[in-house]
Amino acid sequence: VCADLDGDGAATTAGDDLPVCVDGATATRSVEDNSVEGTNVGMPIAASDANDNELTYTLGGADATLFTIEEDTGQIKVGAGTALDYETEPHTFTVDVTATNSSGASATISVTIAVIDANLGSLGSRYDANRDRKIDRDEVIAAIVDYFDDLISRDDVISIIVLYFSS
Repeated sequence: VCADLDGDGAATTAGDDLPVCVDGATATRSVEDNSVEGTNVGMPIAASDANDNELTYTLGGADATLFTIEEDTGQIKVGAGTALDYETEPHTFTVDVTATNSSGASATISVTIAVIDANLGSLGSRYDANRDRKIDRDEVIAAIVDYFDDLISRDDVISIIVLYFSS
């Protein structure tokens, strides 16, 4: 369910004439640091319309000037002049994607864009708590605890351990 922007304050549901975002009200996408202009930021934001109206996607929100969007697909891309550097703050950005149908009804989803370290990958970046671009003992322990809490897979723990020994 996306935010309902037609002004009636009611939640958007599949039976409405409004677009519905596949991811719900919020989504997260990631992109490697040092990505160049035009690089895809994760998978496209998808929406559907109960009446099969054509949808157009637009970008807004706090960090919208750093990114662009393909208006016919919902694919967010790195914008011109945007420097995504994992070693500097911030590591996340927020944009709003609005899907508008041909009758003018629209729905918006808030998207968090996470910058990941190209050297560590998305899993390693998630566990690099001190942002030193390497996995240390405490970060390996955190991954093992997450494994026993059923939050990550055995293969993910092994990947973290490999990163630890290769750092």
